[in-house]
Amino acid sequence: MLVREHEEIRFQLRRAATQPGPIGEAAGRLADMFSAHLDFEERDVFPAFPILRRLMLGQWDEAASEQAVAQIAPLIVGFSQQHPALIRQHEAILAATERLWEAAYEDGNGEIICVARNLTRHESMEDELLYRPLLLIGQCLQGRVSLHGDLGANAAYAHEDVRCASIAKRL
Repeated sequence: MLVREHEEIRFQLRRAATQPGPIGEAAGRLADMFSAHLDFEERDVFPAFPILRRLMLGQWDEAASEQAVAQIAPLIVGFSQQHPALIRQHEAILAATERLWEAAYEDGNGEIICVARNLTRHESMEDELLYRPLLLIGQCLQGRVSLHGDLGANAAYAHEDVRCASIAKRL
């Protein structure tokens, strides 16, 4: 589903970039910025989701546990290390999206205003519903297994100990 949403956003931005003037310029810059960000997510973040989904649904057994932890640990450590840079990318994308929205508003282009609104919603959703759970799962895994990396930089989510303990019981 997320890959499909990424494809839709890429298409919308490429189409908006063909428009003349400030809309096309803003959309072109945003499309370039967004494409590199999406490539990273699809390559280095999304592969963890099927494993996380099984964990959250309680579809976890001891036989699969060690294999799954071995698969997911490097992804989550890599994500945790990249998280500050991803947040900076989100901030830059949101600023560029605001410029696209302003250009579309000035032009009275409702279609592009909707594209900008959808992109803003997508970035906010990633921060809250994707990135935060990945960091939490990483902390849980770090408490259960020795990971090759440091998740300590994301200790801001340590207050979620109750959920972490619940997840750790499934590991």
